[in-house]
Amino acid sequence: MGHIIIIGSGQIGSRHLQSLAKIDRETMVSVFDPSINSLNLARERYNEMPHNNLVKSVLYSQNLDDLRNDVDVAVVATNADVRLQVLEKLLSRVGVRYLILEKVVFQSVDDFKDVLDLLKKNKTKAWINFSRRMMPFYKGIKNSIDSNEKVYIHLEEGDLGLIQSSIHFLDLLLFFTKEKQLFLDGSGIDGHVQKSKREGHVELTGLLRGKTEKCSEITVIDYPGSNASDVIHVFGKNIRFMFSETLSKAYIAKANNSWEWEEESFSVSYQSDLTHQAIEQALDTGKCELPSLEDSFLLHEAFLNMINDHLERITGKRHTKCPIT
Repeated sequence: MGHIIIIGSGQIGSRHLQSLAKIDRETMVSVFDPSINSLNLARERYNEMPHNNLVKSVLYSQNLDDLRNDVDVAVVATNADVRLQVLEKLLSRVGVRYLILEKVVFQSVDDFKDVLDLLKKNKTKAWINFSRRMMPFYKGIKNSIDSNEKVYIHLEEGDLGLIQSSIHFLDLLLFFTKEKQLFLDGSGIDGHVQKSKREGHVELTGLLRGKTEKCSEITVIDYPGSNASDVIHVFGKNIRFMFSETLSKAYIAKANNSWEWEEESFSVSYQSDLTHQAIEQALDTGKCELPSLEDSFLLHEAFLNMINDHLERITGKRHTKCPIT
Protein backbone atom coordinates (compact mmCIF):
# COMPACT_ATOMS: atom_id res chain seq x y z
CA MET A 1 0.00 0.00 0.00
CA GLY A 2 1.31 3.45 -0.89
CA HIS A 3 1.93 6.27 1.55
CA ILE A 4 1.43 9.87 0.40
CA ILE A 5 1.90 12.87 2.67
CA ILE A 6 1.10 16.56 2.41
CA ILE A 7 3.10 19.06 4.45
CA GLY A 8 1.32 22.41 4.66
CA SER A 9 -2.46 22.17 4.47
CA GLY A 10 -3.52 25.78 3.86
CA GLN A 11 -5.23 27.03 0.72
CA ILE A 12 -3.11 25.18 -1.83
CA GLY A 13 -2.26 22.21 0.41
CA SER A 14 -5.93 21.50 1.03
CA ARG A 15 -6.50 21.42 -2.75
CA HIS A 16 -3.69 18.89 -3.11
CA LEU A 17 -5.48 16.78 -0.51
CA GLN A 18 -8.78 17.02 -2.37
CA SER A 19 -7.05 15.66 -5.44
CA LEU A 20 -5.88 12.60 -3.50
CA ALA A 21 -9.54 11.66 -3.12
CA LYS A 22 -9.30 10.74 -6.84
CA ILE A 23 -6.20 8.53 -6.58
CA ASP A 24 -6.40 5.24 -8.50
CA ARG A 25 -4.58 2.94 -6.05
CA GLU A 26 -4.62 1.88 -2.41
CA THR A 27 -3.06 4.65 -0.38
CA MET A 28 -2.56 5.88 3.15
CA VAL A 29 -2.52 9.68 3.44
CA SER A 30 -0.92 11.81 6.15
CA VAL A 31 -1.37 15.59 6.42
CA PHE A 32 0.91 17.79 8.52
CA ASP A 33 0.59 21.44 9.50
CA PRO A 34 1.41 23.23 12.77
CA SER A 35 -1.81 25.24 12.40
CA ILE A 36 -4.94 23.51 13.65
CA ASN A 37 -6.99 25.92 11.53
CA SER A 38 -5.19 24.79 8.37
CA LEU A 39 -5.71 21.15 9.29
CA ASN A 40 -9.40 21.78 9.88
CA LEU A 41 -9.66 23.50 6.50
CA ALA A 42 -8.02 20.52 4.82
CA ARG A 43 -10.30 18.07 6.64
CA GLU A 44 -13.41 20.04 5.62
CA ARG A 45 -12.38 20.22 1.98
CA TYR A 46 -11.42 16.57 1.82
CA ASN A 47 -14.78 15.57 3.31
CA GLU A 48 -16.50 17.50 0.50
CA MET A 49 -15.09 15.01 -2.01
CA PRO A 50 -16.79 11.75 -3.06
CA HIS A 51 -15.60 8.86 -0.93
CA ASN A 52 -12.79 6.76 -2.43
CA ASN A 53 -12.44 3.25 -1.00
CA LEU A 54 -8.84 3.12 -2.20
CA VAL A 55 -7.85 5.79 0.34
CA LYS A 56 -7.55 3.58 3.40
CA SER A 57 -6.80 6.29 5.98
CA VAL A 58 -6.21 10.02 6.32
CA LEU A 59 -4.14 11.13 9.32
CA TYR A 60 -4.05 14.80 10.36
CA SER A 61 -1.23 15.98 12.63
CA GLN A 62 0.38 19.21 13.82
CA ASN A 63 3.74 17.54 14.35
CA LEU A 64 5.97 16.01 11.68
CA ASP A 65 7.51 13.90 14.46
CA ASP A 66 4.35 11.77 14.24
CA LEU A 67 5.54 10.52 10.86
CA ARG A 68 6.67 6.92 11.31
CA ASN A 69 6.59 5.25 7.88
CA ASP A 70 8.59 5.76 4.70
CA VAL A 71 6.88 7.87 2.07
CA ASP A 72 6.20 7.24 -1.61
CA VAL A 73 5.32 10.85 -2.45
CA ALA A 74 5.52 13.97 -0.30
CA VAL A 75 3.77 17.15 -1.44
CA VAL A 76 5.36 20.14 0.32
CA ALA A 77 3.08 23.18 0.25
CA THR A 78 4.63 25.25 3.06
CA ASN A 79 5.84 28.82 2.70
CA ALA A 80 9.19 29.14 0.94
CA ASP A 81 10.95 30.51 4.04
CA VAL A 82 10.61 27.23 5.95
CA ARG A 83 10.75 24.75 3.08
CA LEU A 84 14.46 23.94 3.47
CA GLN A 85 14.09 23.18 7.17
CA VAL A 86 10.99 21.06 6.52
CA LEU A 87 12.79 19.01 3.87
CA GLU A 88 15.83 18.52 6.09
CA LYS A 89 13.64 17.27 8.92
CA LEU A 90 11.54 15.07 6.65
CA LEU A 91 14.50 13.37 4.97
CA SER A 92 16.30 12.85 8.27
CA ARG A 93 13.30 10.90 9.61
CA VAL A 94 12.08 8.70 6.77
CA GLY A 95 12.84 7.62 3.23
CA VAL A 96 11.03 9.56 0.49
CA ARG A 97 10.92 8.38 -3.13
CA TYR A 98 9.39 11.45 -4.75
CA LEU A 99 8.69 15.08 -3.86
CA ILE A 100 6.36 17.68 -5.36
CA LEU A 101 7.27 21.18 -4.17
CA GLU A 102 5.32 24.41 -4.38
CA LYS A 103 6.92 27.49 -5.86
CA VAL A 104 8.70 29.84 -5.57
CA VAL A 105 10.61 26.89 -4.13
CA PHE A 106 13.14 28.63 -1.88
CA GLN A 107 14.08 32.14 -0.84
CA SER A 108 17.75 31.82 -1.76
CA VAL A 109 19.93 30.18 -4.38
CA ASP A 110 22.03 28.65 -1.58
CA ASP A 111 18.94 26.91 -0.16
CA PHE A 112 18.20 25.56 -3.64
CA LYS A 113 21.72 24.16 -3.98
CA ASP A 114 21.60 22.65 -0.49
CA VAL A 115 18.40 20.80 -1.31
CA LEU A 116 19.75 19.53 -4.64
CA ASP A 117 22.67 18.02 -2.71
CA LEU A 118 20.34 16.64 -0.04
CA LEU A 119 18.08 14.96 -2.58
CA LYS A 120 21.02 13.44 -4.43
CA LYS A 121 22.32 12.02 -1.15
CA ASN A 122 18.91 10.55 -0.33
CA LYS A 123 18.18 9.37 -3.89
CA THR A 124 14.94 11.35 -3.92
CA LYS A 125 13.47 12.82 -7.12
CA ALA A 126 11.67 16.17 -6.97
CA TRP A 127 9.43 18.19 -9.23
CA ILE A 128 8.07 21.72 -8.96
CA ASN A 129 4.34 22.30 -9.16
CA PHE A 130 4.19 24.48 -12.26
CA SER A 131 0.80 22.95 -12.89
CA ARG A 132 0.01 24.75 -16.16
CA ARG A 133 2.35 22.27 -17.86
CA MET A 134 -0.27 19.60 -17.12
CA MET A 135 -3.28 21.55 -18.38
CA PRO A 136 -4.76 20.54 -21.77
CA PHE A 137 -5.04 24.14 -23.00
CA TYR A 138 -1.37 24.92 -22.46
CA LYS A 139 -0.25 21.53 -23.75
CA GLY A 140 -2.27 22.33 -26.88
CA ILE A 141 -0.39 25.62 -27.31
CA LYS A 142 2.92 23.82 -26.94
CA ASN A 143 1.96 21.21 -29.52
CA SER A 144 0.96 23.91 -32.03
CA ILE A 145 4.35 25.66 -31.86
CA ASP A 146 7.61 24.42 -33.32
CA SER A 147 10.12 24.28 -30.46
CA ASN A 148 12.81 25.70 -32.79
CA GLU A 149 10.90 28.90 -33.56
CA LYS A 150 10.78 32.06 -31.48
CA VAL A 151 7.86 32.33 -29.09
CA TYR A 152 6.54 35.55 -27.59
CA ILE A 153 4.41 35.77 -24.43
CA HIS A 154 2.84 39.03 -23.30
CA LEU A 155 0.81 39.14 -20.08
CA GLU A 156 -1.04 42.12 -18.62
CA GLU A 157 -3.03 42.05 -15.41
CA GLY A 158 -4.29 44.30 -12.65
CA ASP A 159 -2.76 44.28 -9.21
CA LEU A 160 -2.29 40.54 -8.76
CA GLY A 161 1.39 40.80 -7.83
CA LEU A 162 4.32 40.58 -10.22
CA ILE A 163 6.19 38.01 -8.12
CA GLN A 164 3.19 35.78 -7.56
CA SER A 165 2.04 35.72 -11.16
CA SER A 166 5.13 36.05 -13.34
CA ILE A 167 7.00 32.91 -12.23
CA HIS A 168 4.24 30.70 -13.70
CA PHE A 169 4.52 32.29 -17.13
CA LEU A 170 8.31 32.45 -17.11
CA ASP A 171 8.19 28.69 -16.68
CA LEU A 172 5.60 28.42 -19.47
CA LEU A 173 7.97 30.09 -21.93
CA LEU A 174 10.60 27.49 -21.09
CA PHE A 175 7.96 24.77 -21.43
CA PHE A 176 6.95 25.99 -24.90
CA THR A 177 10.54 26.33 -26.12
CA LYS A 178 12.06 23.29 -24.35
CA GLU A 179 14.76 25.52 -22.86
CA LYS A 180 16.04 25.82 -19.29
CA GLN A 181 17.67 29.26 -19.06
CA LEU A 182 15.98 32.65 -19.01
CA PHE A 183 17.69 36.05 -18.83
CA LEU A 184 15.58 38.54 -16.89
CA ASP A 185 15.40 42.33 -17.01
CA GLY A 186 13.80 43.97 -13.97
CA SER A 187 14.56 47.57 -14.92
CA GLY A 188 10.87 48.23 -15.54
CA ILE A 189 9.74 47.12 -12.07
CA ASP A 190 8.22 49.95 -10.03
CA GLY A 191 10.47 51.63 -7.49
CA HIS A 192 8.41 50.76 -4.45
CA VAL A 193 7.72 47.57 -2.53
CA GLN A 194 4.27 46.39 -1.57
CA LYS A 195 3.49 44.27 1.45
CA SER A 196 2.29 40.83 0.56
CA LYS A 197 -0.86 39.35 2.07
CA ARG A 198 1.48 37.18 4.14
CA GLU A 199 3.35 38.96 6.90
CA GLY A 200 7.08 39.41 6.32
CA HIS A 201 6.81 38.97 2.57
CA VAL A 202 6.81 41.52 -0.25
CA GLU A 203 5.23 42.00 -3.66
CA LEU A 204 6.21 44.09 -6.67
CA THR A 205 4.40 45.76 -9.56
CA GLY A 206 5.47 47.09 -12.92
CA LEU A 207 7.09 45.48 -15.96
CA LEU A 208 9.32 42.42 -16.19
CA ARG A 209 11.05 41.20 -19.35
CA GLY A 210 12.76 37.92 -20.11
CA LYS A 211 14.60 36.33 -23.03
CA THR A 212 15.80 32.78 -23.66
CA GLU A 213 19.06 31.69 -25.25
CA LYS A 214 17.21 31.17 -28.56
CA CYS A 215 15.71 34.69 -28.30
CA SER A 216 12.13 33.81 -27.37
CA GLU A 217 10.72 36.62 -25.22
CA ILE A 218 8.25 37.32 -22.45
CA THR A 219 6.82 40.53 -21.03
CA VAL A 220 4.74 40.62 -17.83
CA ILE A 221 3.01 43.84 -16.75
CA ASP A 222 1.23 44.25 -13.42
CA TYR A 223 -0.75 47.48 -13.02
CA PRO A 224 -0.96 48.63 -9.37
CA GLY A 225 -4.35 49.76 -8.12
CA SER A 226 -6.25 48.09 -10.96
CA ASN A 227 -8.59 45.12 -10.88
CA ALA A 228 -8.50 44.60 -14.66
CA SER A 229 -8.74 41.00 -15.82
CA ASP A 230 -5.68 39.25 -17.19
CA VAL A 231 -4.95 39.38 -20.91
CA ILE A 232 -2.40 36.90 -22.25
CA HIS A 233 -0.90 36.74 -25.73
CA VAL A 234 1.20 33.87 -27.08
CA PHE A 235 2.66 34.37 -30.54
CA GLY A 236 4.34 31.73 -32.66
CA LYS A 237 5.34 31.95 -36.31
CA ASN A 238 2.12 30.46 -37.67
CA ILE A 239 -0.35 30.75 -34.77
CA ARG A 240 -1.42 33.34 -32.22
CA PHE A 241 -3.38 33.01 -29.00
CA MET A 242 -5.10 35.78 -27.06
CA PHE A 243 -6.92 34.67 -23.94
CA SER A 244 -7.94 35.35 -20.35
CA GLU A 245 -7.80 32.72 -17.64
CA THR A 246 -10.19 34.80 -15.54
CA LEU A 247 -12.82 34.97 -18.30
CA SER A 248 -12.16 31.42 -19.60
CA LYS A 249 -12.18 32.70 -23.16
CA ALA A 250 -9.59 32.42 -25.93
CA TYR A 251 -9.14 33.72 -29.46
CA ILE A 252 -6.91 31.81 -31.87
CA ALA A 253 -5.61 32.97 -35.26
CA LYS A 254 -3.68 30.81 -37.74
CA ALA A 255 -1.58 31.76 -40.75
CA ASN A 256 -3.29 29.11 -42.89
CA ASN A 257 -6.65 30.75 -42.10
CA SER A 258 -5.64 34.29 -43.11
CA TRP A 259 -5.07 35.16 -39.44
CA GLU A 260 -8.80 35.33 -38.73
CA TRP A 261 -9.60 35.17 -35.04
CA GLU A 262 -11.72 32.26 -33.86
CA GLU A 263 -13.28 32.23 -30.40
CA GLU A 264 -12.86 29.23 -28.14
CA SER A 265 -13.85 28.52 -24.56
CA PHE A 266 -11.38 26.86 -22.24
CA SER A 267 -10.88 26.33 -18.56
CA VAL A 268 -7.90 26.39 -16.24
CA SER A 269 -7.75 23.09 -14.38
CA TYR A 270 -8.17 23.16 -10.62
CA GLN A 271 -5.30 21.88 -8.50
CA SER A 272 -7.74 19.33 -7.11
CA ASP A 273 -7.90 17.82 -10.62
CA LEU A 274 -4.13 17.65 -11.14
CA THR A 275 -2.13 16.49 -8.12
CA HIS A 276 -3.27 12.87 -8.23
CA GLN A 277 -2.35 12.72 -11.92
CA ALA A 278 1.20 13.93 -11.24
CA ILE A 279 1.56 11.42 -8.40
CA GLU A 280 0.25 8.54 -10.51
CA GLN A 281 2.70 9.46 -13.28
CA ALA A 282 5.60 9.47 -10.82
CA LEU A 283 4.65 6.17 -9.22
CA ASP A 284 4.03 4.44 -12.55
CA THR A 285 7.00 5.73 -14.54
CA GLY A 286 9.38 7.61 -12.26
CA LYS A 287 8.68 10.63 -14.46
CA CYS A 288 6.23 13.51 -14.34
CA GLU A 289 4.88 16.27 -16.60
CA LEU A 290 6.03 18.83 -14.05
CA PRO A 291 9.57 20.25 -14.36
CA SER A 292 12.24 18.68 -12.20
CA LEU A 293 13.95 20.64 -9.46
CA GLU A 294 17.24 20.42 -11.38
CA ASP A 295 15.69 21.69 -14.61
CA SER A 296 14.13 24.69 -12.85
CA PHE A 297 17.29 25.76 -11.04
CA LEU A 298 18.45 28.30 -13.63
CA LEU A 299 15.01 29.95 -13.75
CA HIS A 300 14.85 30.24 -9.97
CA GLU A 301 18.43 31.52 -9.80
CA ALA A 302 17.70 34.28 -12.32
CA PHE A 303 14.37 35.13 -10.66
CA LEU A 304 15.73 35.35 -7.11
CA ASN A 305 18.80 37.34 -8.16
CA MET A 306 16.69 39.80 -10.13
CA ILE A 307 14.36 40.46 -7.19
CA ASN A 308 17.23 40.78 -4.71
CA ASP A 309 19.05 43.20 -7.03
CA HIS A 310 15.87 45.29 -7.33
CA LEU A 311 15.33 45.35 -3.56
CA GLU A 312 18.96 46.37 -3.06
CA ARG A 313 18.53 49.32 -5.45
CA ILE A 314 15.47 50.46 -3.52
CA THR A 315 16.63 49.88 0.07
CA GLY A 316 20.42 50.11 -0.23
CA LYS A 317 20.66 46.79 1.63
CA ARG A 318 21.80 43.46 0.26
CA HIS A 319 19.34 40.62 0.71
CA THR A 320 20.67 37.11 1.18
CA LYS A 321 17.12 35.79 1.46
CA CYS A 322 14.44 36.93 -0.96
CA PRO A 323 11.35 37.82 1.14
CA ILE A 324 8.81 36.09 -1.07
CA THR A 325 6.49 33.16 -0.52
